Amino acid sequence: MSRTENKPLPPMPWWAKLIVGACAIGLIVKFLPIQEILYLFLMIVMVPLALFAGVGLISQGTYEGLQGQIASVQAALQEKVDAKLRERRAS
Repeated sequence: MSRTENKPLPPMPWWAKLIVGACAIGLIVKFLPIQEILYLFLMIVMVPLALFAGVGLISQGTYEGLQGQIASVQAALQEKVDAKLRERRAS
């Protein structure tokens, strides 16, 4: 058995890269339904992503609102307790 050496291919010339790229783009445009693919991407990826972003904003706003209300109730109760403590100490 003889051993064959794998020699690297010479680099592709610039004009061949242009031709191969142009042919690839031409085949993609001719045979692939670009509009349908973009529409499916929009419906499958972007619409649920926008829905999740909206739900996230709603939940974040609700959380921050409740957190603010709880903090204000705590501050009001703390002030009432402090007032009663001052009143008891004064008498």
